[in-house]
Amino acid sequence: MARRGFLAGAAAVTGAALTGTAPAGTARAAGTRAGNGADTGPLALTHVTVIDGSGAPPAPGMTVVVEGGRITQLAPSARTRLRPGTRTVDLTGKYVIPGLIEAHTHSDGPQTVIPALYALAGVTTVREMWGKPVHHEWREKIRSGALLGPRWVVGSPIVDGAPSLWAADVGPTIEVRDAAGARRAVRRVKREGADFVKVYSRLSREAYFAIADEARRQGIPHLGHCPDTVRIAEASATGHRTIEHLHALLLATSRHEKEIRRRLAAVRIDPRDPSSLSRYHSWFQQVHPLEWRAVQGYDRDRADALFRSLAADGTAIVPTLSVHRWSCPTTFRPGSRSGSTCPPGRWRTGRTSWRP
Repeated sequence: MARRGFLAGAAAVTGAALTGTAPAGTARAAGTRAGNGADTGPLALTHVTVIDGSGAPPAPGMTVVVEGGRITQLAPSARTRLRPGTRTVDLTGKYVIPGLIEAHTHSDGPQTVIPALYALAGVTTVREMWGKPVHHEWREKIRSGALLGPRWVVGSPIVDGAPSLWAADVGPTIEVRDAAGARRAVRRVKREGADFVKVYSRLSREAYFAIADEARRQGIPHLGHCPDTVRIAEASATGHRTIEHLHALLLATSRHEKEIRRRLAAVRIDPRDPSSLSRYHSWFQQVHPLEWRAVQGYDRDRADALFRSLAADGTAIVPTLSVHRWSCPTTFRPGSRSGSTCPPGRWRTGRTSWRP
């Protein structure tokens, strides 16, 4: 049986991602309702090697029993007794891993392709970092069993300062200019069903701290970029759940932070610019030299103190290093035009700009 058919019938439903292929003829037996965990009885994945994600070595010759979309038994196949009527899939030579989590994604594309691709790749949970109405539609269809796909955690539209780095040509954004507008934005996105408030880079201090306070009052997490105007430790202390990308981390671990923040305060975005690409490029071109200045002043003691503080606050960093890798690749295929998206001045530094 093809990998796609097996995953659609088992992995995306059970919460375990399977790699490899299953024996021919098992597709119908392994099939379940797509996406919501409904099934027609217990399913046993036998003689499989289990990698449980805990750091323990792979465990070969195991049986995984799934009922009602949940793993109910995990034991060596030689000692496992199955109930009559249990469907079995022999996965000798194959592997089972926990469902993967896509912690930072922007899902754009047709409904017939994007949700299923996640499940077929073993991704059972995604965190949508720029929520749009279509993502809520997909989530409801997945929950009802009408669509194959992962669990979907859907954020709000981007909540940014004015002018935002994103114009109206790309997607919905909410620009806030003061504390009152910030509080209204939090209440709005909660009404619209967002799972969290996605904060962004150009928020003022007044607006950001108002968002944090209102989010706490409303019982909805706030997370996203650490604004240019806010120190990462300050954001963490407000309950900022996750900080996306490494921009703020570079500044916070540098002995040059005060100097860089003075220069960062002078960064400007043209509110008359109707192009999101142009706005973002302008911001990045102004900020990128400051990031390099920060890296040159990396301070191990500052970093250690910061990481202890983040851990105590329960704030996680989502580095998204692949963004840096693919936005400025260091090698190109012959005839490729991909280099045109990366300024020539950055080709020389592309390799070190994303690698830890």
